[in-house]
Amino acid sequence: MTDVVIWVGTPGAGPAGVQDVDDGPMLDALERYSAMPDRIIVERMSEMLDMPKGTLSVHHLGGVLALGVGLGVI
Repeated sequence: MTDVVIWVGTPGAGPAGVQDVDDGPMLDALERYSAMPDRIIVERMSEMLDMPKGTLSVHHLGGVLALGVGLGVI
């Protein structure tokens, strides 16, 4: 089982503006998709979150899968 987290960036706040979401239905969905290619994870999560694919990113860090939401704006 892969640990998963969703990171949400706050525009203009820099790295200190990143919040972790580590509970809820979005995280359950991300966990189900964790074995899929990054491109598919972004597609599925963008539909679920109703956000453009370009605002999402996938990160693999030491056994943790993180979905970045809006990290490009920080």
